[in-house]
Amino acid sequence: MPEVAIPRYTGKAQYATRILLPNMLWGRLLTSPHPRAKVKRLDVSKAEKMPGVAYILTPGNAPKSYPLPDELFFQGEIVAIVAADSEDLAHDAADAIEVEYDLLPFAATLQQIMAPDAPDLRRGRGNVIRTSSQYGDVEKAFAQADVVKEFTYQYSSGIPVPLQPVGGVAKWDGDKLTFYGMGQGIYPQRASLARALDIAETNIRFINKWNGGSFGGAMAAARLNPWIAYIAKQTGRPFRLTLPKDQELAQMQVKPANIQKFKVGAT
Repeated sequence: MPEVAIPRYTGKAQYATRILLPNMLWGRLLTSPHPRAKVKRLDVSKAEKMPGVAYILTPGNAPKSYPLPDELFFQGEIVAIVAADSEDLAHDAADAIEVEYDLLPFAATLQQIMAPDAPDLRRGRGNVIRTSSQYGDVEKAFAQADVVKEFTYQYSSGIPVPLQPVGGVAKWDGDKLTFYGMGQGIYPQRASLARALDIAETNIRFINKWNGGSFGGAMAAARLNPWIAYIAKQTGRPFRLTLPKDQELAQMQVKPANIQKFKVGAT
């Protein structure tokens, strides 16, 4: 048996979301139940007073270099992140947060978003990317083809489901950050984390010794890392966030739904 496999089979492999550090805080997300909404009122006062609750990240106190938005564009988007002395306490505190939403128009299918009266989900910004690749005289080839067919395929969105739970652990020593995380390349992960926190890459040690699958999901999980690190910095304690499967599926939508149109000629 390869030596690298033994810790996996014996349960001794220290995946990022299994890291336990002294005095560590545990996290829980509060997420939106609506497909699109704006946070009208967010009251964390009851949750903050609960014993064992150390910090609650909201749009009001999130870092300016990596804000937590108050306009939400999908069911399951993050509203707040709770840090507490135990996972159960964090869960209870998240449930105690009071939120009022202004519900906004939304689109649930590609046909709806491409319709003339579709809601503006990008605040006037375009999202069309054009690429062109051509070899030879395409129109001449179609004219000479014995058969020309046009058809359309539609694909639903794809969500990766790696065995390893999504999350990470952050620990600061002065201005030096150690981050235990998932990844498909630790250096891009470190670079994006440095940009989000506005610190030097040399101040970050990103550890990803064991990876329990990704399928593209580890890249999507990276969007959580700056908030994990920020909460650890604000509290002065190591902070661990591990997503339950329902929240993981909402956060890790890697492949968007798409419609593909083809025109093919054959001779």
